[in-house]
Amino acid sequence: MFICNHVIAGAAIGLVLEDHPFAAFVAGVGSHFALDMVPHWASHDKPKDDGSYSDEFVRAAKIDGCLGCALIGTLLLAAPSKPAVAAGIAGACLPDLDKPAQYFFGKVPFPAWWQELHRKANNQRPGLAPREMVIGAVGMTAVMVAMSRRRRRQR
Repeated sequence: MFICNHVIAGAAIGLVLEDHPFAAFVAGVGSHFALDMVPHWASHDKPKDDGSYSDEFVRAAKIDGCLGCALIGTLLLAAPSKPAVAAGIAGACLPDLDKPAQYFFGKVPFPAWWQELHRKANNQRPGLAPREMVIGAVGMTAVMVAMSRRRRRQR
């Protein structure tokens, strides 16, 4: 699943659990695994024997990572409850830290059992990138509408 979709899910969880940042974090982690079970785009993103990734995956990951960072900033600026939204986003993104850690540092920060759990949860299939982008756009629209409504009610 694109990290942007995990960011959006984490923000939505933070909105729902706005008075409970720790619960938002835990639910965010759970949402990551739930979203990874949904069939989503794959690009032979299994690490090669030397720990590197395919060029296609690296290109997509760089774009998605930059968009994800911008999205996090945008959502936190707009969030009525920043601690819970930040916690939800952090939890939702945490399991995918293995990929940039492997790419930049050559090491995965998680124990083998965690990596295996994450691997088993993934339901990746080629050709689903457009579908995943639509899911992200719809999710982002829904989160921004919810944040806007919540801000208006708080005034």
